[in-house]
This record gives sequence, structure tokens and C-alpha cells, in this order.
Amino acid sequence: MNSEQFHVQIPGEQTIRVDSFVASLGLFSRSQISKRSVSVRTLSGEELKFSRRLKDGDAILLEWDNLPSSEINPEPLNLNVVYEDENCIVIDKAQGVVVHPAYGHTHGTLVQGLLYRCNKLETAFGGDRIRPGIVHRLDKDTSGLIIAAKNTGALEFLSAQFRDRSVKKTYLAVIRGAPPFSEGEIEEPIGRDPRDRKKFTIRTRNAKYALTRYRILSESRGFSLIQLRILTGRTHQIRVHLQSIG
Repeated sequence: MNSEQFHVQIPGEQTIRVDSFVASLGLFSRSQISKRSVSVRTLSGEELKFSRRLKDGDAILLEWDNLPSSEINPEPLNLNVVYEDENCIVIDKAQGVVVHPAYGHTHGTLVQGLLYRCNKLETAFGGDRIRPGIVHRLDKDTSGLIIAAKNTGALEFLSAQFRDRSVKKTYLAVIRGAPPFSEGEIEEPIGRDPRDRKKFTIRTRNAKYALTRYRILSESRGFSLIQLRILTGRTHQIRVHLQSIG
């Protein structure tokens, strides 16, 4: 079960139905909402009917299930494997590939490719087809290395390293222009944009702490190649932080 808190922001004295507000977030189709794949509660736990009307400032808790395992099947994908042994596998994920199956992304995901290549993976994790051995993730439009465990012992070992931040995550990015300094830190909280729930932005409310370190490697013709280290793992952290400094 997944959940996230949202605040209603609409002009003046207007109101909006619960189902219309959920649809406006852009996270689910109206079909998924009508099939009750999503439930809505007040912060005190009261379940709200979709016909209930919300006003500006109301806070709700949106809850939804993972995509059913029965809808996730192994698929033969052209995975770029850079390392593999009996405990783990490292994939160079291409840009445009989604890591986990989800509503709207039911085919061609990295997980489905792993299930096909490592045919004992599902069994090793008790039939889990949602996150079998997945330790971390990369955004759809980001390319780079992803490591997956092949057994529970390896999963616990690798997950502990990500939790205590002994794993160093380094990224390269080409950007238009250049940061104000040759190297520095960006320490700004990140949350969903209240005007467009599909996007993330710098927020002071309903946001999570985020820290990025950067260093300019080279500059040419109005563009910069920069190296980045993220000390936290927020959604779209690099893009949001770089945009925040121009």
C-alpha cells in the first residue's frame, strides 16, 4: 500500500468533488479511480466518498495499492549487464526505461527484464514481482547503473549500505549555462508542485530535506558539464536543485 498527503488549493469559496480532485493530480486515470484502485481519507482516518466536496485548505490522505503481481510478467529485454554473480546483478539502465511496473507503465520495465533474465528471482523473494531484489531506483529519463540483489541476504547487505549512505552516488549532467560557483552545495527541501502534482519543486511545506553537491568539470559554448553527488534521494532531485540556482 502506498500513501501520500495532499492539500487542496482552489480559488475562493469554490468546492471540488473528491474524485475530480484526485483526477486533477494526474497520478491515476479516471478508470482506475472508478474501479476503486484509490482510496481517500481525512488525516484522522475517515474514508471519504468520491462524491464528497472539498474546499480550499482541506488536507487528504491518498492511498493506493501496487500494481497486482498477476499483471506483471517477465519480458525479454535487451539489458546491458556490466556485472553479475550469484548474489547480485548490475545493469546500465538506458534513458527512457522505467524501473518498477506501475499503473501507466505495465510493460518494458527493468523489473520485468530482470524477472526474465534471472528466472529464480521471483522465487528468491517469495513471489514478489513488484520489487524483486531492487535496492534503489533511477528516474525514467536518467541513465546509469542499478544494482539488484538475487537473494534476501544480498538485499539486506546492499540496502544497509544505501541506508547508512556508504554508497556514493555520482552523476554527470550537461546543462545550459553554468552554476554561480565552480563547486558548491544546494540544500533545499523538495516536494510536489501544488499547481501541477506531476512535478516536483522547492517547497517549504510538505517537503523533504534534500542535499546535492556539484562541481563544474568543463564549459563550452554556453553549456557546462558538471559532476553531482546527491546525499539524499528525492524524486527529480538533480533537476529541481539545478533549476533552483538558475
